[in-house]
Amino acid sequence: MKGIWKRLADGDAVNMMEEAYQALVLAEFNRCRDLQFQINQTQPTSSELHGLYSDLLGRKLPASTNIMSPSQIDFGKNVHLGEGVFINHSLTLMSIGGVTIGDGSFIGPNVSIVTDNHDMEDILVLRCQPVVIGRKVWVGEGVKIMPGVTVGDNALLASGAVVTKDVPANAIVGVNPAKLIRMKGD
Repeated sequence: MKGIWKRLADGDAVNMMEEAYQALVLAEFNRCRDLQFQINQTQPTSSELHGLYSDLLGRKLPASTNIMSPSQIDFGKNVHLGEGVFINHSLTLMSIGGVTIGDGSFIGPNVSIVTDNHDMEDILVLRCQPVVIGRKVWVGEGVKIMPGVTVGDNALLASGAVVTKDVPANAIVGVNPAKLIRMKGD
């Protein structure tokens, strides 16, 4: 039988009331919340920030990679950052499904990357899909990247884009028209 983290990584339906979720996942969530509070209360120019982010991620943050605070990362151990990554302020990573950001990528301010979604019929059920961002990607201000998206190397995501589908290497994508998807129960 698969453990809770493997089930989440594989996109299995996981009920948040399950004992394993309550015991293991919430413990990691709370560890990250406490570290995020500490990070977001630390002087922005403090030399301590790099080490605090390393603690949050559960591994040494590359010396050439920088994350500006404030930020909100809910499952740091599921985040993998390459060399030379720059992340501007107000990042939100809902990273339970796993987030990878490749070498040399730049993430603008107010970006959200989401790897989980609730089942439309039962909001206590989570379904996760990883997000993978390639090398030398530029993610503009206010971009939202949804579960399961892969962004190819050298792509540019224009400010305000809501990215719901894979982006090929070297592509420039943008815009966000909201539209009716379907009615509940259909």
